[in-house]
Amino acid sequence: MPYKTEDGRLVNEVTLGDGYPLSNNLQPIKVAGEASAIEVSKALPDESNNAKVKITGDLEVTGTTKGISASVSDATTTTKGIVELADTGEAITASDATKAVTPAGLGAFEGTSNIITVGAIETGEWQGTAIASAYLDSDTAHLSVDQTITARKAFGNDVNLHLGAFDNNDYMYSDGNNINIAMNDSNVIQLRNNEIRTEIPIKINEQASANSDTAGKGQIWVKNDTPNNLYFTNDAGNDVQITNGSSLAGSSTEFRHIINGGFNYSSSAGTKVFIPLNGSIAEFSFASTTEFVSFVAPYDGRLNQVVFRSEEACGSTVVGLHKSSTGTEFPATTAVASVTVDMTADDTAFKFPFTSNNTFSAGQIINISFDPTNDANDTVFTAEFILDSSSGL
Repeated sequence: MPYKTEDGRLVNEVTLGDGYPLSNNLQPIKVAGEASAIEVSKALPDESNNAKVKITGDLEVTGTTKGISASVSDATTTTKGIVELADTGEAITASDATKAVTPAGLGAFEGTSNIITVGAIETGEWQGTAIASAYLDSDTAHLSVDQTITARKAFGNDVNLHLGAFDNNDYMYSDGNNINIAMNDSNVIQLRNNEIRTEIPIKINEQASANSDTAGKGQIWVKNDTPNNLYFTNDAGNDVQITNGSSLAGSSTEFRHIINGGFNYSSSAGTKVFIPLNGSIAEFSFASTTEFVSFVAPYDGRLNQVVFRSEEACGSTVVGLHKSSTGTEFPATTAVASVTVDMTADDTAFKFPFTSNNTFSAGQIINISFDPTNDANDTVFTAEFILDSSSGL
């Protein structure tokens, strides 16, 4: 027996809306005056509007629905609708543009070559292929392209900067004090604060002249002579030649040979005598006494000068050079070269310079004659010969 209220109404009386007849407007079905989740309406007589049932909330159906068809559009980026989920393979290959991807499918995504932009990647580890240099920004050091580095880069002490392959052991490094350049793992050039050290020869290209002068600096360079020569140029532009062919500039194989002696001029004034060149203290008026007055030349050379000093004013005096070749015992009495000087004062040195016809060859006999106008009495002399050690017997 149904329960009723005191006024005779059913406790859970079901009514349509507020008691109005069924119309083409949706009205809730009420239970005991409370609106339920169901609203209904009827169709218009002209069938321009179908009857409707509206469920506010969830609709749970147990069993099989019959004769019911749902008309729901596919979802778009702006409209709700039916969505079909992509499987893992479709999520990885991005082969369908209409299906939705679940978090699980997104987690299986392995990547694509068509990513145009990406936000900041804050964590993670890149495990893909190497990024091409063209895709790195200009502030990144590129190893295979030309690039200008505009900021300082510091290498730690004893860190090698290899030139070429690592295994050729050619590199540069700093030991904290010096810059070292090594070849085959051995230091060959060391740059210090105040000097450069090298363990290998330095080759300098030859040139016609020194570079422009710099105040406070000198330059070492090679002049393009044949053969070339080494020069130093100071900051005043003065060129100083260091080498001359195969020897130092200003030096050669020539050297000086000095013979000095003395004698008493015992002949009559105006008599030519031959002075002792081999340790004797007597002069002779004939050249045949070679054992007293001659000198054998060990090298090619020349008589440069003879200096005489006598206790008398000898007046006009002639000094001559005499020589004899191999096969001739003693020189001729006629000089091959002679110099005349006026010895105007006693006990005064006078120089007799020989500048022409004064040469001789190795192995020749050399004599020097002395012919004063006045008596000379005690006389001392020094003869200077210049010999060439490269031209001997």
